[in-house]
Amino acid sequence: MKLLEARPLAQEMESTLKERVAQLAELGRRPKLVAVASKPDEASQAYLSSQAKVAQRLGIEYKVVEPSHADERAYLGIIRELNEDTSVNGVILLTPLPSGVNEMNVLVALSPQKDVEGITPHNLGSLFYEREIMAPCTAEATLRLAEYYGVDFSGKNVVIIGRSVVVGKPLALMLLKRSRSATVTVCHTKTRDLTSITKKADILIVAAGRPKLIGREHVPKGCVVLDVGINSVDGKLVGDVDFEAVKDVVSAITPVPGGVGRITTLVLMEHVVKTTETVVSV
Repeated sequence: MKLLEARPLAQEMESTLKERVAQLAELGRRPKLVAVASKPDEASQAYLSSQAKVAQRLGIEYKVVEPSHADERAYLGIIRELNEDTSVNGVILLTPLPSGVNEMNVLVALSPQKDVEGITPHNLGSLFYEREIMAPCTAEATLRLAEYYGVDFSGKNVVIIGRSVVVGKPLALMLLKRSRSATVTVCHTKTRDLTSITKKADILIVAAGRPKLIGREHVPKGCVVLDVGINSVDGKLVGDVDFEAVKDVVSAITPVPGGVGRITTLVLMEHVVKTTETVVSV
């Protein structure tokens, strides 16, 4: 079994990003990322703090903005200000948004050029045309890590468990891209006889948000497993796949922690740098 660890790719990405940020500094520009969060709880604070640390390490300015009121008008006002602020290169939204705030209205209002999470209708829609202008970070990170280790998707039966807007759905479109040409099946909570489907997978991608959902009975011998799930169980982080149960069956698997999650944050920061470079080159 090959362990698809994030560490070597993460080190390469960090090194490259630091160089790109340094080049921007020579041009008098510093990438800036703003998180919009309304009354973040303890878990959300930890998430924001983690992003801030990575940004600081890379030389990216990071700021958290809290709407004056937890209503849609306040959110739309902040989004409008950030769209117009030329010093801001990327904007992320802490979700779920407060009750009464229509998420779609906020996403439509956000400039696609500053949507570094890749979740606006414009950026998601581009995936239908095989244009990964700003793909959702977790979906992109999953493929980046797999392809770093030479995982070939062409002609393979790829089964995705999960249909979220940020992982399952965009992954399906990205895998159907002609340069990857996978045969894709998407499963979800209403899928009948899940095992009969996963057993036919050459590559299994699990993004269901349910700890140890996938066991030995789901995985065919020699399958490549990409575990996107991150769950806290008894104070420990575990994936959606029961690692111990499948490790002697699969040919390769991503660990949790130390897998897709670590690359996801770096992809987010890479998007911020990319948008800054685009502004500089105009």
